[in-house]
Amino acid sequence: MLTEETIRLHIREYEASKKLPTENGGSHRKLREDQSALLCEHLEKNTRLYVKDIAAYVLSVFGVKYSISGMHSWLKSNGFTYKKPAVLPGKVDVEKQKQWLAAVPLSRKKTR
Repeated sequence: MLTEETIRLHIREYEASKKLPTENGGSHRKLREDQSALLCEHLEKNTRLYVKDIAAYVLSVFGVKYSISGMHSWLKSNGFTYKKPAVLPGKVDVEKQKQWLAAVPLSRKKTR
């Protein structure tokens, strides 16, 4: 919700400072391509609920430290998304579950 005048002011200040490249030189990849491939493979096989757990795994396996926001960016750039777990009832009626499974067409049943 910035006004046009505020944006113009920022552009003028940016041009006046003559800072075209970033001062810190930008960021570089922390994981090599082979490490990224191994991490992708691991995450496809193992579900982690928290980004902090993934960052801890990367630190323990690859010795590379990521911040939570940095790991979130890595996950997003590599096609991973967060999916909220579905809420399931605490007490399941086993008989009703067996009846439902028997009524479901075979094409919809998941095999393990």
